[in-house]
Amino acid sequence: MYLFIRHWLAFSLALGALVSLGTASADQSGQFETQHEAAEWILNKMNPMSVRKNVETGGYIYRTADGRFSVTEPFFGNHGNIYFPPPETTVPAGTEVTASWHTHGATMPNIVSETFSPQDIKLNQKFSIDGYLGTPEGKFKYYELNNPNIFTLGKIEN
Repeated sequence: MYLFIRHWLAFSLALGALVSLGTASADQSGQFETQHEAAEWILNKMNPMSVRKNVETGGYIYRTADGRFSVTEPFFGNHGNIYFPPPETTVPAGTEVTASWHTHGATMPNIVSETFSPQDIKLNQKFSIDGYLGTPEGKFKYYELNNPNIFTLGKIEN
């Protein structure tokens, strides 16, 4: 537990120095016109660290009262596993969760890395939200809940 907290604190400080995640209403730098833009932005920020440290990271994308999109602070797991708390416990009051985002860490044998796992899809179905994935090879993937298909939207940093 100590190691997890130490890594979380160190990463949070480093990420805070790099970017603003837009969780405060006065902070516009982390708010986007579309859900895809928010997902691409956070995955470009998180995927390189995820691959380098071989850990999964994730969070939620939400719509603010003014119709823009922002992201939650990241959650951290290990390789092949991450826990997503219920969305309502992580997003600001008065917002609507629309999607999850996560990374898969580095490629490892016998681990699904380049596409959504069945567990990933179940999470999105459970909370009735879309999903985004950053892969070790730098693929930017999208799972659309209302049209249950997986799309590759482009490339992200890896």
